[in-house]
Amino acid sequence: MQPPILFNNILYLLHTKIRAYIYLGLITYFIATLLACDKDHDTCNIKNGSSTELILDSVYLYAKDIYLWNDALPNFSTYLPRDRYKNVSPEINAIREEIYDISQLKINNSTHLPFEYLVHKSPKYSYVIESPPFLKELSRSNRKLESNEVVMSQMNDIAYLAIHSFPTLKSIKSTLDDIFFEFSINNPTNIVLDLRYNNGGYIETVEYLANLIAPSSLNGKVMYSEEFNQTLQSGRSTFLKNQAYLDNQGKSIYINGRKATLDDINFQEEANTFLFNKVGQLESVRRIYFITSETTASGSELLISLFKPYINLQTVGKKTFGKPVGFLPINVKNYSIFLSSFLIKNADGWSEYFDGIKPDLEAVLTISPNLGNPEENCLKRIVQDINKGREIRQKNYKMTKKSIRDYNSIDIQPQIIKSNFSIKR
Repeated sequence: MQPPILFNNILYLLHTKIRAYIYLGLITYFIATLLACDKDHDTCNIKNGSSTELILDSVYLYAKDIYLWNDALPNFSTYLPRDRYKNVSPEINAIREEIYDISQLKINNSTHLPFEYLVHKSPKYSYVIESPPFLKELSRSNRKLESNEVVMSQMNDIAYLAIHSFPTLKSIKSTLDDIFFEFSINNPTNIVLDLRYNNGGYIETVEYLANLIAPSSLNGKVMYSEEFNQTLQSGRSTFLKNQAYLDNQGKSIYINGRKATLDDINFQEEANTFLFNKVGQLESVRRIYFITSETTASGSELLISLFKPYINLQTVGKKTFGKPVGFLPINVKNYSIFLSSFLIKNADGWSEYFDGIKPDLEAVLTISPNLGNPEENCLKRIVQDINKGREIRQKNYKMTKKSIRDYNSIDIQPQIIKSNFSIKR
């Protein structure tokens, strides 16, 4: 048996409709050769079984290793997944039911609901897909922003940017650099980030955008951190040595001449804390407005959260989706399992937006907004707030659209794609 292969594009979580190619590993199978007697995971009495039985067992045992709220999971011998789901078919439905039941065990004391309460008949965050993944295009019937474009505009002391997702940094870096160079010429003190359609993407792009906006005075200060469960932080995982750790091209990473596995990752919080590192020439921003909706999720919510401790900001529109968690995807046979694996926190340790980030200023979100136009509902509300409600004619209004080079569409699941893990030393 070969160990499961996992691409190093770790999908972060934080949830509504984002998109990205999910790099899945080769079809693999681990449990017959993997399981050794381990008191912490109660695997001493595991028996051989059918393919489905072994898959159901492996999903639960991996959850005991990586699930963010694994303290709520009973011992394997108590749960007995192969017996619990033996009458559920087809196989993928049994896996879905198992993931759903796992996701409902931990209760949020603030809401008295499970952290992963039901959304669209599924757990809010965790899910499973079959390999190879099928890609879904988001419906754009209610969109003004095309998939390969960003919209920018400038008016008086306001810079505006609408960005509908966070594709690979390589595909959008030159576009962002051009936009922020233009912004820097006018030294705006207010910037508007329109994230109403943005459900996440690559974490490297979120960080780069944050560093374009942030003043250099934030250099070296905490941007955000990730908190894994105590099993992972203490290096007590049992099964991650069976998941390969690959680079962004799906190629093996070598450590001292051997192939690296996910067990080589340092999951301690200090190794997963990320700092500001200013790029670009824009130094004038003193206030940020974020336009949000119920589809604003994951990477977009992270962008809002990481600025909260440092810059005066306002959210405008509707409440966001609410996804302060990320994934450490696991491959079992021809399935990729995405279980909530870490909590995303800003410099103040804040992560309490499981139910979404509420708008400071509510505004009506129209079906076909004229993005970047100062008369568009949300932007007009922001202009009024900046001008203290006074109607001031916006001079020198200029709106342009820029294409994103080599843009790749992303899967419909909202998440952040992550590839910046540290290796244990």
